Amino acid sequence: MTDEPEEKTRINPIRRPHLQPQADEPPSSWQAAVVANQERVAREDAERRARLAAELEAAREPRRFGSAWLSAALGRTDDSRTGSWSSVWNRTQPSSTGTAGAVGPRPTIRQAAAASAPANVFLPVPAEQADEEGEDDRRPVMHAGPPAPTGAPAPADPVLLVPDRFMIRTLSPEVTVQLVGLHGGAGTSTMASLLGSEAVDCGKSLSGLADPTIPVVLVARTHAKGLNLVRRAANQWASGGLEEIRLLGVVFVDDAPNLSKLLARDLRSAERALPHSWRLEWSEDIRHGIDLPGEAPGGRVRRTRKSLLDQARKFRASSPSATTNLMKTQQRRGTAS
Repeated sequence: MTDEPEEKTRINPIRRPHLQPQADEPPSSWQAAVVANQERVAREDAERRARLAAELEAAREPRRFGSAWLSAALGRTDDSRTGSWSSVWNRTQPSSTGTAGAVGPRPTIRQAAAASAPANVFLPVPAEQADEEGEDDRRPVMHAGPPAPTGAPAPADPVLLVPDRFMIRTLSPEVTVQLVGLHGGAGTSTMASLLGSEAVDCGKSLSGLADPTIPVVLVARTHAKGLNLVRRAANQWASGGLEEIRLLGVVFVDDAPNLSKLLARDLRSAERALPHSWRLEWSEDIRHGIDLPGEAPGGRVRRTRKSLLDQARKFRASSPSATTNLMKTQQRRGTAS
């Protein structure tokens, strides 16, 4: 027996060689499971790297495929997710033989984009789609208020000055409405172009009216000044200060694509202050000078135009004569004097 200590095997706590299977003995079940799991992870990682490399290679040519390729890629099915991007491209191409593939007939690029691409609210809508959407927009185009003056106190500073006498002019028999702006740039010329030959622009004063028997429609913008003038004109009408004219209502012309919450609240209040009110919403066609009196752009604009002219015809048929209006005006002013 020697004095030298017996050399001990140092075990690496990381590798743990005593846990590794020896060459002359089979591995245990858990060791085999660990090795199989490592092989599976390595295989899946290699497949993932190959798939990403193929996708990157296909994405380097986006102009070749266009929006239809991207739309089809976003809407691909389970069978195309496991394949390459070339299968997605093949499904969006027209078939040379006209036969259907495994996923159905191959659409054209335009058809694939229209079928699978989501609607983009930031892109302009084609004219034919705008008309169809306008027809489906069934929001009311007219709001009704009090049919007659309510006897409110007369305002100290009336917005509209009624002339002592009207300079009656001969108009075309088809004229059914007179437009009066409450401020500069109210949109009377725009409304006159949309209404066509059945409307006449009388400017910003009641002295420009041609015939007191023809209904009058006020026009104002949807900014703060325009809405305030509409409220003041409504107070003047409610007090009986506009009995000399046949006031039909008011048209609000949008001055911006969107209204703030404060202006939208004031607009809802002003819409029911007069017998009738309409709103000409923001339209890029009108803004770019497209005048279509016979066929106003957009379905909602057409319905607004039709509603206003229909109400004007009914109102004119039930209006008293010009002589009756003038007699009432002279009698009231004679009593006041």
